[in-house]
Amino acid sequence: MHYHPTKPASKRGTTACVTLILVATLTVATNQPIVGNDSRLCQKRGLTLSGHTVFPEFSACPPKGQTPFLTELIARSALFRRSTTCGAACLQHGRKSCNIDFRRPSRHRAAAEHGWDRASRYQALAKTPSQPPWLPLFDGTSLEGWQVTNFGGEGEVTVEDGKIVMHFGQMMTGITYQGDFPVTDYEIRWEAMRMDGIDFFCGLTFPVGQSHCTFIAAGWAGAVVGLSSIDNKDASENDSTTFLRFENGRWYHFRVRVTDDRIRVWIDERPMIDQPLEGRRIETRPEVDLSKPLGFAAWQSRAALRAISYRRLE
Repeated sequence: MHYHPTKPASKRGTTACVTLILVATLTVATNQPIVGNDSRLCQKRGLTLSGHTVFPEFSACPPKGQTPFLTELIARSALFRRSTTCGAACLQHGRKSCNIDFRRPSRHRAAAEHGWDRASRYQALAKTPSQPPWLPLFDGTSLEGWQVTNFGGEGEVTVEDGKIVMHFGQMMTGITYQGDFPVTDYEIRWEAMRMDGIDFFCGLTFPVGQSHCTFIAAGWAGAVVGLSSIDNKDASENDSTTFLRFENGRWYHFRVRVTDDRIRVWIDERPMIDQPLEGRRIETRPEVDLSKPLGFAAWQSRAALRAISYRRLE
């Protein structure tokens, strides 16, 4: 809900607003204290920013008599030509000034909702387990740790400008990882681009427990996304099958997560595949057996890879 002031109001409280490196004066103008009414909605309030009238947006306020809590305030101003999101505190009943708190609003909102003080909040944050680190699988300068896969008729593989380039071959060109790699409870991510061609530019073969599977992007003439194979069915004809248009010359971000009970895949952080494993037969096609335990391949396409890394899940 947007609240628009109908006329300029007098200044009552002033505080400094820091947006990037720009410091401006933020003044909340009120005719009465900002408190909850029977409908628990804030009243209309005028707001001026360095002499320019802008329009604040408040979330619901508490009933009268409750302690202040954080609300979201979005100040839009032609002066900045962009939205500025700040955290603001509703005023206690009877108060006539408003101090703006520009620390992260989401954390302050949580503190207000759960009744934490600052010390207990930071103690809780300190106990939150950190995510395992991502470990690089490509150093950006060489094929160290990788070997060109001997498919037969494969194209050249080079490292250029921080990326691995798999050139056209008669059929497939690829690389296979030579180091140790987990078989479950892990994530692997990478970026890939089809530089030329019309078929899959990103075929990742990866461990799934005691077996292996292959993720295909842009297969079967360029549109199929899926896992090969599930219950003897290819990526084009099983439960994981989906379709996506890929553009040549564009980088795509991929992420695969393998756990004991499922395989999940994201493309540009968009969920694409969520495949349960219970009762399913997971395996690879014979053409990519040489990519095991971990390998990339491209089919009649010139493809590039970069930013390859993985992490174990806890």
